[in-house]
Amino acid sequence: MSPYAALVPAVPLDERNPAETAAARETRRLDLSREDPGNEDLFNRILWSMIKGPARPYPGTRRLALFEGRRD
Repeated sequence: MSPYAALVPAVPLDERNPAETAAARETRRLDLSREDPGNEDLFNRILWSMIKGPARPYPGTRRLALFEGRRD
């Protein structure tokens, strides 16, 4: 087995969500003790804001009826 060089992240892991931002305060309201968050809409809005930035409006939710996605 040959050795490898580990990649070091170029961006600090805490840079995207510093402790005292609005997104960090909102994140504290989420129950993340299980895989799926209890408030999925809030979770998605936090992710959108952190990835796209606060200037880009949240597109909203889109849901399909149970069998709508299976149409031919």
